[in-house]
Amino acid sequence: MASDGSGNKMIFNMDKTPESKGISSKALLRFVKKLDDKKIPMHSLLIARGDDVVLNAYWAPFDNKTLHRQNSVTKSFVALAIGLLEEEGRLKLSDKVIDYFPEAKNYDVPIEIAEQTILDLLTMRTTYALGDRHWVKYKDYDRIKAYFTEIVAKPKGTLYNYDSRGSYILGVIVERITDKPFMEYLKEKLLLKIGFSKDSSCISAPFGYSWSDSGLLCTAEDLYRVGKFINWGGVWNGERLMNEKFLRDATSRITANCASGNDADNNTYGYGYQIWHEMMGGFGFHGMGLQYMLCIPSKDFYLVCNADTQGHDNARAIFLDMYEDFVKEEVHSEPLSEDKAAYEALRDYCSKLELVSLSGEKATAISENINGKTFILADNPMGIKRFSLELDGDSGAFIYENAQGEKRLRFGICKNVMTEFPEDGYANMKIGESPPGYRHPCAVSGAWQDDRTFAIKAQMTGNHLGGLYIRIGFSGNRAAVEMKKNTNCFLNEYEGSAIGETRDI
Repeated sequence: MASDGSGNKMIFNMDKTPESKGISSKALLRFVKKLDDKKIPMHSLLIARGDDVVLNAYWAPFDNKTLHRQNSVTKSFVALAIGLLEEEGRLKLSDKVIDYFPEAKNYDVPIEIAEQTILDLLTMRTTYALGDRHWVKYKDYDRIKAYFTEIVAKPKGTLYNYDSRGSYILGVIVERITDKPFMEYLKEKLLLKIGFSKDSSCISAPFGYSWSDSGLLCTAEDLYRVGKFINWGGVWNGERLMNEKFLRDATSRITANCASGNDADNNTYGYGYQIWHEMMGGFGFHGMGLQYMLCIPSKDFYLVCNADTQGHDNARAIFLDMYEDFVKEEVHSEPLSEDKAAYEALRDYCSKLELVSLSGEKATAISENINGKTFILADNPMGIKRFSLELDGDSGAFIYENAQGEKRLRFGICKNVMTEFPEDGYANMKIGESPPGYRHPCAVSGAWQDDRTFAIKAQMTGNHLGGLYIRIGFSGNRAAVEMKKNTNCFLNEYEGSAIGETRDI
């Protein structure tokens, strides 16, 4: 992690002052402060005009070297791989998907599914309407078989519905044609030529394929480079690396994607080839949890952000409203007068950014009474038999026993502590496989929310995002525990509520 010498994290690669590129430092500072004020769990924010980055800020523990999980941004990369294969003459967008899956002859495939084309999947106009986002829970779930045997919800090529399984199938097609992971193919053909991270990768799914609808790991600056490449029509340093027509089609409004009739959803400008059409003729990559690359070509403007807003229901709307207002009001065609004081204030503020933590009180009247006391729990969905809280000034631990034995989850009080989540058996780079000794890295904070409620928030900071929110309420010698996870892929053992009692009070 880079440092300015005082131990504070620096902004990375601010090539030019914001004012020189038509953006005021004051406006950028307001934007970043509002993200913090709204308690949005940001990880990074990059803003650029053309070749010049005017803001590249990171919330500790994240930095510019972090290979961040990109979730559904992955889909846009698969679309690029499809475009390259089309250009090589190795597939056509009109090809029937089933032709790449000879095993489908063993399935009872509905005719609508048998007729689906690569183009239908690229534009999210498939026969399916529901998706299979919880498939990770089931170790033997075969997404390929499920795709070909699903219930037909609508004729192919008609209405838009967000279909992650279709995106996964596109990735499988790429890997069957190239006989290599789609990211390795992309890096060889394109990404390394534009300076993309060599150690970027994609998490593997069961049955030997990449998790090509969700598993991409790369940096914020990587996304910015790809955004520029697309905006420049497939040319990099004067060399054409990709067909311009495919890229223009991919970023255009091909499919109407407003399913609710509410055009205020900030997500309804249209859809191209696994790439979102945006306001003012722009385009973007979208990932669950506020992973974005947004480009407005008419302003030569780019915004890349990484975050994890799972469980923060309003975060996307808040962020996109802020983004739209910022682009319309604060991105000017001509340079502005330099403002050294505002620029230094922006740098200073962003050098001290940290991942959001729980706020509240450090102690209450009952803190000492419950400190270290063991509460025995009645049968509960989490399978937790007992717990205690250890509170020691500005830190503490939630100690509990579940099916794996005694666990200790450390936390800071009104601040984060970087630690490992104590549950064993979770996957890392391949779904369904747990490396020996692997535990998810996380940031954990705790605080008193009122005179008898203590809360703990764990935020995963590694290759798998998500988190856990624990509330514990005390009344005399009794306690209530409530756990809510914010992920579909793990922490399934940490969902539910329990009642406990101690004899020590």
